[in-house]
Amino acid sequence: MFRDYLKELNEAQRDAVVNTEGPAMVIAGAGSGKTTSLVSRMLALVGSGKCTVGRMAAVTFTRKAASELRSKFQLGLEKAYREEGNSKKRERYQTALLNLETLFAGTIHSFCARLLRERPIEAGLDPDFQELEEEENDLLRDRCWREYLEGLHVEKAEIMKEITDLGIDPAGLEDTYRSLALYPEVEVVRRKDTKPDFGKERKAFEEYLKRVAGAMPEGNPDKGWDDLQTAIRRTRLRLRYLDIRKDTEFIKILSGLDKNIKVTQYKWPSKEIGKAEKAAFEQFRENVIGPCLLRWRRYCHFFIMELIIPAVERFREERQKNSLMNYHDLLSMAAALLRENPEVRGYFQERFTHILVDEFQDTDPIQAEVILYLTGENPTERSWQKVKVKPGSLFIVGDP
Repeated sequence: MFRDYLKELNEAQRDAVVNTEGPAMVIAGAGSGKTTSLVSRMLALVGSGKCTVGRMAAVTFTRKAASELRSKFQLGLEKAYREEGNSKKRERYQTALLNLETLFAGTIHSFCARLLRERPIEAGLDPDFQELEEEENDLLRDRCWREYLEGLHVEKAEIMKEITDLGIDPAGLEDTYRSLALYPEVEVVRRKDTKPDFGKERKAFEEYLKRVAGAMPEGNPDKGWDDLQTAIRRTRLRLRYLDIRKDTEFIKILSGLDKNIKVTQYKWPSKEIGKAEKAAFEQFRENVIGPCLLRWRRYCHFFIMELIIPAVERFREERQKNSLMNYHDLLSMAAALLRENPEVRGYFQERFTHILVDEFQDTDPIQAEVILYLTGENPTERSWQKVKVKPGSLFIVGDP
């Protein structure tokens, strides 16, 4: 007869909980009881004697979720201990309650930190490394960027001149720097392209501008100019002080036109003309503006990366020098530790025989890599995508 905590589950949930022989993936929508199933699975593992709380790891997405999961698990253990009729199972629940502090229930980042603290030498880390909270990491990242910019004129005079000549403000690249700092494992393309020749495009631009200007009404339309007419009038005004023979100024003009522009047909000499000009602009944008901007951005990309990558490296060196680890460091270093050291992987597989993961849809590839290394059959397999999971070692729940 099912125990009480199993009686409260539906048939699908019970199947997920009691089938502890193989790896299980529970896919269900929000509010359907996925976390309840995970806690019940933990109780089933303890009650069956297949796992003790000290060899179990429950990985959650947030600290709040971890606290709630631990609380639910403790309440479940207390209820199971009170109501269990089987003496062996009751003893297992009691032992689990007495040793509840040995249960790992926390975020993937705190889990990786625990792995690294147990084997820091193999990971090549200072055993006394400090974990950076997200806010602390952001402050350090932004400070490194500011200091890097301040020294640019002296240390990177050549690249600064190239960037300035391209019409790029280094201060405006902070978001790109932050993205690279957030995902340092992403390989950046650093190929230097040939500088684009916009001769044909300049001619096409001049021809288009002359023709569309000639199609516009002579006087101010009723209720004012439409979006396309306004854009053309503004472009012609900008040409009084911008020289399209200069690449950077030509790009400025095109960038100002690179947007969806509404045409109000009755504001043109005829609706047919308005309709035709809308189509002509869309064609011009697709055939001239878009390709020009893409070629220019590809050309500028090399110089931007040459400027930003040293700043990202400065941020990394600052963390390393001070034995600081941000969230990404914890993940990447833990994954590398398990990938490169079969002995260490085997040790942690014995240390954590059962891993349960909540909100798996929020797991990124590096997090999945760590989890699969710890649950894989072959501790020498370096490719996490090829890992074959040990029967019963992994239980994940998530939203579709």
